[in-house]
Amino acid sequence: MKKIVVVLTIVLVCICSCDMLPKELTNEEVIDGLKEALNIGADVASKSASKEDGFFGNSKIKIPLPEEAEMLVEAFDFFDGLGPLEELAINAILDRIEAPGLKELITDASSLERIINRAAEEAAKGAFNVFAAAITGMTIADGFNILRGADNAATEYLRSTTTEPLTAAFTPVVETAINTVNLGTLWTKLAGVYNKPMLMALPFHNGTPVNPNLEDYITSKAINGLMLLIEEQEAKIRTDPAAQVTDLLKKVFGGK
Repeated sequence: MKKIVVVLTIVLVCICSCDMLPKELTNEEVIDGLKEALNIGADVASKSASKEDGFFGNSKIKIPLPEEAEMLVEAFDFFDGLGPLEELAINAILDRIEAPGLKELITDASSLERIINRAAEEAAKGAFNVFAAAITGMTIADGFNILRGADNAATEYLRSTTTEPLTAAFTPVVETAINTVNLGTLWTKLAGVYNKPMLMALPFHNGTPVNPNLEDYITSKAINGLMLLIEEQEAKIRTDPAAQVTDLLKKVFGGK
């Protein structure tokens, strides 16, 4: 009797597991369909983010000034309200660090923000190759976990498998991009001045030194922005028949 119960239980589990999947799909079709969906999502996201204004012109992924930069902008606003003698002293400090254009750059928050986003757009040009490598390496187990998972399960798979290589690929590109306009050097010099005890004692300062490294901030925000774009594409493919642009996508996702 116990053997019969065990056999029936196994049969029921198998039936339930099969019912959870789209009908008449082989393992290969499931994996190929998911890879196709991910490739489409990654391609659309990478192309969208890497064009001019891909970040800067998209309010969903536009990279804001880091908090340190906002403090620096506020600091120069404070300087602008000083009297002639105090302003002369500030200008003397700026002259000593030999950073022409520094004050103009920081007081123009829009220009600074544009430069930061341009660096992210440049880095995004190499994103698809990183995504493609992760997609190629997807296993059957990965595929079924994604198919049975949440509406953003494919995106989360890419996040877990590509964040490290994307960071490695993006960082030098971002560094080059911001240094092309001398922002890296200017920022480092500005942070050095801002962190001097003399300025840390002024009213605008919160007493916390500024982190002179912009690369980490831009890289992290750029990766998050790409993942958001991929997540949007994944949601469309899962739920919108119009986005299921191939027969395989229709077969894998059409019954969901």
